[in-house]
Amino acid sequence: MTRLFPPCVIGSHTFDQAGADAKQAWQNFYNALLAHEQGHVKVLKDYFTGEGKKALDNFAKKKYWGEAHDRDRAKDLAERPFYKARDAILEEHRRLQEEYDKITDHGRNQQVVGGQNVVPPDPHIPCD
Repeated sequence: MTRLFPPCVIGSHTFDQAGADAKQAWQNFYNALLAHEQGHVKVLKDYFTGEGKKALDNFAKKKYWGEAHDRDRAKDLAERPFYKARDAILEEHRRLQEEYDKITDHGRNQQVVGGQNVVPPDPHIPCD
């Protein structure tokens, strides 16, 4: 797993040269942020294996027809309900993701869903 840590901002130290407290603070931040983002994955999986799956199954089974004298008009009439149904599925997923972020305050209140709050490290932690 690639770890993304910013360089220490005091002097010419790098993260590898940082002291144990600074490294631990950044590691805690990273772990909590990763757990929050994995919560987004869970929201997606839960939706698309539950209600979203039902909606997708119905969407896939439905035939979208358009009847008109003009081929382009018929295509347009067929596409409108297709895109409307597709957009409704995606909109519900987006709403669930926003609800997760609202409940957790984008991770700052992750404890409400059983996680560790995402707390940025104190920028004043000495690097050595």
